[in-house]
Amino acid sequence: MTVPSGTALSLVLPAYDEAERIGPALDELFAWLSGPDRPLGHVEVLVVDDGSTDGTAELVESRPEARGVLEGVTLRVLRVPHGGKGAAVQAGMLAATSDLIIFTDADMATPPDQLPLLV
Repeated sequence: MTVPSGTALSLVLPAYDEAERIGPALDELFAWLSGPDRPLGHVEVLVVDDGSTDGTAELVESRPEARGVLEGVTLRVLRVPHGGKGAAVQAGMLAATSDLIIFTDADMATPPDQLPLLV
């Protein structure tokens, strides 16, 4: 999948064996991103699968957002060998396509509506 040029914001979500929590977390994130308070410009959501063994990557790849159904949002998965959260964050930061990159945990411990404050 190619990422549109001019991406305004990249969100990096490191994930290791998050199959149970990643779906509801992405539901929350995409609900916010489809609302009126979303950041301006294109948003890239990059889930960095840290060698999960529970199907986390496949679950994310099967979401409709990974096929471009949400205008202005790209969802993609970066698979890396298990190296821990720090290595997953680093890989995601290096693979992100925008100048503004934020990482948050895959369980959405920082709610999406707080993103404007981080920006």
